[in-house]
Amino acid sequence: MIEPQTHHPTSNSTATETAFVVSFSESTNNQERRIRYVKRQDNSQFWRVDESRHDGSWQVETVEPIENLQCQQPDITDALAPKAESAV
Repeated sequence: MIEPQTHHPTSNSTATETAFVVSFSESTNNQERRIRYVKRQDNSQFWRVDESRHDGSWQVETVEPIENLQCQQPDITDALAPKAESAV
């Protein structure tokens, strides 16, 4: 099961602290894995961090920059427009 978790900075955050984290955890072949998407306040770059659990703690497997992050909100203009009544 994938469970999203979001981390928000505290009010005393500095510019070098993490600004945003979304984590997804699951077990695959009896191995706990976690994928995190991380962004820092002082940088516009997002990173993908792939981790697995070993001896009770998370260990980083890979860290990759996300080159083409697409955060798009669907256009709901048509859905909100009044519907024309059809002739019967």
